[in-house]
Amino acid sequence: MSKKPAGFKQAVLERCQLRKVRAGTTIYRIGDHATGLYGVGAGRVGIEIAPAERAPYLAFFAEPGAWLGYRGVITGFQQAGLKATRDSELLFLPKQAIDDLIREVPGRWRMFARLSLSDLQKVTSLLDDVLRRDHAQRVAAILLHFGGCRQVTPPDARRIDLEVGQEEVARIANIGRTVTGAVLRDLEKAGHIELAYRRIQVLAPDVLRSQLSE
Repeated sequence: MSKKPAGFKQAVLERCQLRKVRAGTTIYRIGDHATGLYGVGAGRVGIEIAPAERAPYLAFFAEPGAWLGYRGVITGFQQAGLKATRDSELLFLPKQAIDDLIREVPGRWRMFARLSLSDLQKVTSLLDDVLRRDHAQRVAAILLHFGGCRQVTPPDARRIDLEVGQEEVARIANIGRTVTGAVLRDLEKAGHIELAYRRIQVLAPDVLRSQLSE
């Protein structure tokens, strides 16, 4: 909500509850009763989805500034799962507080609706990337999405640490683990990433992004 009017942001912050969670903490699961919105103040959280017959799996990361759970607030039940992948600070905005904000100023519903548009843009961008024919480009794009730098690299970014392993990248990229592993090792040899157990550090996001236009 960083780009929303100052009065609206202040009204939201006054009604938020600060919640500190440790890495590995499940914040909510798919199907849980939705009680409000969560804003990421610090740290990082992983978003799990479970389309069709598949079991829940990691699909996105959310960085500070992201607000999550709006679909659950609308439907009453969480449509995705949320888990802290590192120690994090969350702002919790209860559903009743959302109702009060809109009741006070009816036009505020547009502010909350814009959250869904932002999320839709991210999903559309990811879908476009996973439809790439080139495996190396597909993996590079997934790493950029996971790092929150698909479109632009944050000015203070040095090493972008991802709490994922080969399996998660392969699943999202829809590529076999053997092929995914080979692509990741090639990127590491080129000095663009660094691999560790269930972790990947992106060292050259700008280079990865440039490869997507080749």
